[in-house]
Amino acid sequence: IGKIVMTGASNWEDGQTNGGAVRLYDFGRKASGEILLGVDSVTGPLASADVDGDGAQDLFVGARTRAGRYPESGPSRWYRNQGGRFVVAQTFDGLGLVSAAVFTDLNQDGAPDLAVASEWGSVRVFYNESGRLVERDVGLKALQGWWTCLAVGDFDEDGFPDLAAGNWGSNHEYRAEPDRPRRLWYGDLRGMGSVDMIESYFPAELNAEAPHRGLMLLGREFPFVREVASTFDAYGRTTLQAMFGERLQSMQKLEAHFFLSAVFLNRGQKFELRPLPQEAQWSPIFGLVAADCDGDGHEDLAATMNFFGVAADGWRKDAGRGLILRGDGKGGFQAHHFSGLAIYGEGRGLAAGDFNGDGRVDLLAAQVGGPTHLYRNRKAVHGVRVSSLEENGGVGISLRGRCKAGWGPLREIRAGNGSSSQDSTTLVITSPAPLSELAVRQPGKEWVTNQVEPGAWEVQIDPNGVLLYTRRTSPRQGP
Repeated sequence: IGKIVMTGASNWEDGQTNGGAVRLYDFGRKASGEILLGVDSVTGPLASADVDGDGAQDLFVGARTRAGRYPESGPSRWYRNQGGRFVVAQTFDGLGLVSAAVFTDLNQDGAPDLAVASEWGSVRVFYNESGRLVERDVGLKALQGWWTCLAVGDFDEDGFPDLAAGNWGSNHEYRAEPDRPRRLWYGDLRGMGSVDMIESYFPAELNAEAPHRGLMLLGREFPFVREVASTFDAYGRTTLQAMFGERLQSMQKLEAHFFLSAVFLNRGQKFELRPLPQEAQWSPIFGLVAADCDGDGHEDLAATMNFFGVAADGWRKDAGRGLILRGDGKGGFQAHHFSGLAIYGEGRGLAAGDFNGDGRVDLLAAQVGGPTHLYRNRKAVHGVRVSSLEENGGVGISLRGRCKAGWGPLREIRAGNGSSSQDSTTLVITSPAPLSELAVRQPGKEWVTNQVEPGAWEVQIDPNGVLLYTRRTSPRQGP
């Protein structure tokens, strides 16, 4: 946010109950330190917006698992910024293992709403009602999956933000249906004070619930299993209930059955599900950003993929190499097979921004145990660079460009992009024809429409949404 960077932190080794959960790095003052203490779970995604409309950037902190007690989750919270001090404003106890969070004005009322995605959960939406985030049923709660990341873009160009969500895809062994889900049973099965887990599924040949792991692994963890199924043949024909009996009654369970990465088009009170093309289902997606990568005026999607940390009896999910999905402006996407992305490792964070100032959107992709890649966009049609003079970079501002073909997609400046990364606060506004107008709305204010001078390359906007500065030539030459 401006010259400030906030990162999640988790303490595993110091044993302190008040260990830091979020660290702040202020490059303007050249200072750093912990700003949130006393969290007993792993810090998940961060997102920032002015939730209560007081002009200060508030903070949402998503919670992951409690240390050593997966899949038990801690409470997620949003914190009110009171003069630089963050105070708990609202606690969310039932969000589960939050993997992604992003603020966006879904209903275009001038206040930021919150979208959250969870592992062993669904994509959930919280609307801003006078500074309080209230969940509404938008038709997504039944899509229980292993959601990994979120992206926001106006994919059908109706002026309302839509959602895209990364998931595990279809190229894996975890087949499931709504009436035959994957389950994770957990609890203190052995009375040792720890969390035991049993993965289960519903094989067609058995027509009942059965353990996912094999006899060797499960029998080693729970020796009583061999009393019921002492041979591999018997094990393959024995149900989970027959193996564990009344022991299951003391355990809790999580379920998942929907694993496709998808787009959710904003239809007002509900969201319309559209699975992404098959290329997006070949491997789990962990990084996802919405940006116009080819400069045609329509929002595209970029993704990083793969997961290698599988169990001993599993196989690596490594069929992805990064992906660009070209949007058609109507909510549809098509894979671009010659994009230049080549990320063969475990892709994770992903951010978009015009890093070299040439009016084209570039990509920054992180990996687990591998180098971070910067992909320079060399062939897109350049757009108009738009930045804010606000100290926070203009977080919360909405923008929409117009050309002779009509109004283009809505775009927003955000703090936190839904993939544990931060996109540039300098946006690139593209259009299929030269840009003639730029509509700007500051948080909580009305739209202001500005004329864009012919040949404009870069513009800046003041706190009232008025264009103050125009550059007509590219600051950089070359492809």
